[in-house]
Amino acid sequence: MSEVKHTPGQWTADIGTRGCHINVGNDYNHPLSFGFEYSEFDKKQREQGQANARLIAAAPEILELLIEAKEVLNASSRASNWQEILTAKINTTIKKATE
Repeated sequence: MSEVKHTPGQWTADIGTRGCHINVGNDYNHPLSFGFEYSEFDKKQREQGQANARLIAAAPEILELLIEAKEVLNASSRASNWQEILTAKINTTIKKATE
C-alpha cells in the first residue's frame, strides 16, 4: 500500500444543532479542525449536514477497508466476473480518494 496523503490519526465529528466540526488528530499534538454550518430550523438541511459530518469523519476508515478488501480480492486464485467488477469499482473509489 502506498503512503497515505491525508492527515493520519482519528477523525471525529462534533455535531451540534447549527453546525458540525470535523476534528482530525495528528502526530504533531496540534489537532486540525474544520466545520460547516446549517440552519437549526431546516430539519432536512440539519439532518443532511449531520450525516455528511459522520461520513467525512469515517472516510479514513472506509478508505482503509477498501484497500484491505482489494488486497483480499486480488489474493483470490479464482477470480470470478463479480470479483473483477468489484475490484474495478474499488480501484476507482480508492483513486478518487487518494489522487
